[in-house]
Amino acid sequence: MVTRRNGASLRRVAFGIGLVTAGALALPQGVASADPSEGEVRDRIDKLMRDSSKLVDDYNQAVVDRQAAAKRYKKVKAQLKTSEAEFNELKTKVAQLAAAAYRTGDLTSPMTMITSEDPQSLLDQVATLNHMSKVRASQFEEYAAVAERLAKLRADAKSAYDEALAAYKKINKKKNAVESKLAEQRRILARYTTPAPGGIPQNYTGPASGNARVALQFAYQQIGDPYGYGANGPDSWDCSSLTQNAWGAAGVSLPRTSQAQWNAGTRVTKAALQPGDLVFFYDSSAPSHMGMYAGNGKMVHAPSSGKTVQEVDMDGYYWANFVGGVRP
Repeated sequence: MVTRRNGASLRRVAFGIGLVTAGALALPQGVASADPSEGEVRDRIDKLMRDSSKLVDDYNQAVVDRQAAAKRYKKVKAQLKTSEAEFNELKTKVAQLAAAAYRTGDLTSPMTMITSEDPQSLLDQVATLNHMSKVRASQFEEYAAVAERLAKLRADAKSAYDEALAAYKKINKKKNAVESKLAEQRRILARYTTPAPGGIPQNYTGPASGNARVALQFAYQQIGDPYGYGANGPDSWDCSSLTQNAWGAAGVSLPRTSQAQWNAGTRVTKAALQPGDLVFFYDSSAPSHMGMYAGNGKMVHAPSSGKTVQEVDMDGYYWANFVGGVRP
């Protein structure tokens, strides 16, 4: 069954989506009547990047929750199959006991023993009666227990399935609406800027070693791949899927979202950063964007919709919004 945490997470996602779609992604009224300055456009895009990053992370968490619910549902279906087999077996045994009682005239009847003229036969019937009573009681108790458990499993399975399906449909609908808004914003941005070249895969040549070098080499090989909303490779990435897969290539397992990765290792300060460390931005309580420190003041990351995986200098904007690092 979907847990209370999952339900809270889904409510949080829906609330976050409502804020973004209703406010952050909507165009100010002045856009149609007056051209904004370059500074105003950059401020608008900055806020859009923050809000969309948070939304992407919430969407990813919703996907994780849905996958967990689906996994539980699959497990319950396996339990249902086993319980149904047990239920049918007990049902057959109960039917056999009932048929035996009918054929013998019901051994539980005292009259059957009273009319018996053979003492040995009477003793045999008493022994059979005791045995049958115990067996029958045991079988019926087990039958009732399995029937009750089966009914609960059915209810739990249906509840988990229905909630997971409803959550998926709701989140997917919101996701499509936000992607449409993001596309609109990209078209507006294109009036003011010339899109930068997408880049091509590179080999990492920085100072990292060991697992960190393996992770960075993976990330640099994805340079030029497009950013994808909630994408998880192999040809499109969002910020946390890139770092997750990069460190996965080095044999280190990381959770799916940037907020979960924020809590998945040892925290490090700006001064202590080493190549391969995860770097986080915007909100220290729940960072919504991340990348991988490459050394020499650079990082590799999947920035936002409309852009590609790239290496960037962290001077200026990124250091100004840096909230901490994590060493996996």
